[in-house]
Amino acid sequence: MLVVRTHGLFLFSEPRNPKEPQNLTLSGARLVGGKLRINLRWIKPASDVPITFYKVFWSRRIHGPTNDSVLVYHRTVLKDKTCYELKNLEPKCQYFLQVQAVALYGGRRLASRKASKVFNATDYMAFADVGRRSRRCERYHGGLHVRRMICHCGDVKVRLVWSIDQDAKMYNVSWKEESCSLPYDENSQSRNRILWKVVQTPHYDLRHLRQDCTYSVNVRNIYAGERRDEHGSSIEFFAIGCQQDREEKRWKYSSKKGAQCKKKTDRNRKYSEATD
Repeated sequence: MLVVRTHGLFLFSEPRNPKEPQNLTLSGARLVGGKLRINLRWIKPASDVPITFYKVFWSRRIHGPTNDSVLVYHRTVLKDKTCYELKNLEPKCQYFLQVQAVALYGGRRLASRKASKVFNATDYMAFADVGRRSRRCERYHGGLHVRRMICHCGDVKVRLVWSIDQDAKMYNVSWKEESCSLPYDENSQSRNRILWKVVQTPHYDLRHLRQDCTYSVNVRNIYAGERRDEHGSSIEFFAIGCQQDREEKRWKYSSKKGAQCKKKTDRNRKYSEATD
């Protein structure tokens, strides 16, 4: 919005459309169930009025017997996020990616030009986070986020943190393993099983998560009279960190440490059986 002072008067002009998002980058590429996932990130552009949301587009060309067609997908991303995880991409296709910033002003929609990037999925390994921890793009965000992710006794341990609600008595935390690159054991009960825990603190540690698996988490406030949030806050994250520890820090796990881990695992298993 332009403000011009003329003869002691301030004249306000109409706000301009936001600039296009800057510096589109790709990271965290990986295969899940034969399909490709990758994180698309951008930098918030300049705008006369606050940005309301972003539109993310991705398209690919389909070759038909008589003519070609283009499949276009799009999603809306909240204003406080500058990333989006693209899922179910075909590993042997080329995609055209676009991001657009949108601001609302006086009932009008001010849209930026679309920033664009071409992604050849056959070269996805060039965007894989090999040898370093990836910053995963959270699907939803309402104060809920992953504070830290470590390898604990051969499994991934995640600390979840969320905003305090002064009116909430407790919090209901539920989580589920959505997908995994590792094969499932026949006796495994973690697949498609929703686990939950009621806590009084605005944080919780998820333990015994499997390496290279995707988990979804939901946290709902519990108020007086057992009233709960209808939806709560949700995120999705990718468990990682144990493979590097096993390969590079194996010498740290002495026989005494291994015995401690085994003892804790047995105790946690008994606790889980008692609370199921």
